[in-house]
Order: sequence, then C-alpha cells, then structure tokens
Amino acid sequence: MVVNFQLREGVLPEVKKGDYNPRTFARLLLSRAKLLLKNANDNMSEKLLGHCFVELAAHIDPRNEDAVFEYENQRIDEGEIDWSLLTNAVSGQSSKDAEPAAQ
Repeated sequence: MVVNFQLREGVLPEVKKGDYNPRTFARLLLSRAKLLLKNANDNMSEKLLGHCFVELAAHIDPRNEDAVFEYENQRIDEGEIDWSLLTNAVSGQSSKDAEPAAQ
C-alpha cells in the first residue's frame, strides 16, 4: 500500500535489497508450490497460485532442474498460465496501454 501511494504521488520508493538470492528464492517458491498443489483438492485459487509459483521458480532459477522439470510438465499437461487472471494485462498489449481493472 505504501509503494502504491508513493507511486501515485510521483515519489519513487527506495530500492531495498532482497533478503534472498534468486536460487534460494526459487527453491522456496517451488517448495511452497508443491504444498499448495498437494493440499489444493478442488480449490482453484490454490492450484493457480501453486502453478504460478512453479513457473516463477523455473524462470527465476533456470538451473534448478526440479523447478524446470515441474514447469515443463505443468506446461505440457495444463497449458500456459493465463497471467491476465492475476493482472490487468491484455494479451498482445503493453501494460501502459491496458485499461485498469474494474473495481
């Protein structure tokens, strides 16, 4: 909320160094994804979040063979994630051209 306010006011927030290196962060995302997918049952939100975490883990650390393997299996079995479900992005349209999501 703070960053959104600062950006609306034209103030650039301070850049903060992350606590995790990409390799560690990708491993954490993958382990959380596995838990979400294991316990999701029919909860579509948890499944979507789990699939997002798998994809992010593979892209953040492409050397993580477990993450890449999970992502490729997911992509083949489930197809690509429709990121517009989580963002206001429109396929083929840059984010600056996209209309704001209805509130």
